[in-house]
Amino acid sequence: MKKHEDHAIESLGSPPRRQLRWLLIAILIILPTSLFFIGWLCHYAYKQLYCNNRAFELTTIDVVTSCEPLRTIVEECLQKRQIQVASTKLPGIDIRSLHDDLLQDPRTSSVEIRRIFPGTLQISIKPRVPVARLILTPRFLRIDQEGYVLPDDLPGNTDSLPMVTNLSHPELYVLGQKTGDPYVKAFLELIQECALRPDGSTYEVSSVQMETEKEKMILFLKANDVFEANAAVFMPISNVAGNLDRLQTIVEHRRKLNKKISYVDLTFQKNIPVRPE
Repeated sequence: MKKHEDHAIESLGSPPRRQLRWLLIAILIILPTSLFFIGWLCHYAYKQLYCNNRAFELTTIDVVTSCEPLRTIVEECLQKRQIQVASTKLPGIDIRSLHDDLLQDPRTSSVEIRRIFPGTLQISIKPRVPVARLILTPRFLRIDQEGYVLPDDLPGNTDSLPMVTNLSHPELYVLGQKTGDPYVKAFLELIQECALRPDGSTYEVSSVQMETEKEKMILFLKANDVFEANAAVFMPISNVAGNLDRLQTIVEHRRKLNKKISYVDLTFQKNIPVRPE
């Protein structure tokens, strides 16, 4: 009697198990298909409603720059990529790739590209600003605050920039690349320090002569405050900030004495020679 009851229970339980098995099989088939269809639908909607939407057709290219040569570079880059008004969709423009291409030009300091919907592409591009002239006869180069060697067709009057002379190793000055010359880097550090200091405008450099064998530079200053015209300041290329502190102390002392400076040698650690005595 017990065997008969067990058999009856098993028979009653078989159909639900079979139905559950078919239900799982149906889910395994339908779920991936549904997910694939939803993904395809989203992709199609993204392409048709965003990337290829005629409402987002390019109507305006706004190039913001103070440098006309850079404007020309932008126009050439857009032409190469076939980015044109009335024939390009704004969402389809590869902003990152365009940004990287424009940054490769040695005259470019920074680039910002924005999509302004529905149809404006705005490109803001800033040029590098030269801060000094390098004299490597017969070449005359310009360099920015970061140490990048710049081409000659940047706008602006650079005749008033300080000249750096007595340089060696011309292979260290490659157009569009950052120089590794420690002497030039020391002078650029000096310019940056002067720009940050309250007394920095006192030290107006007209030219600097590098003394590579003695690891120092000779600054020739413009007539300003206590400094006479072409006052010579001998300074080591190491610890530029510390040497400026020492020079500031000397300037303050000479100012109190109402005396000028035509010569000071900061390569001395003690008893620094200053003229006129």
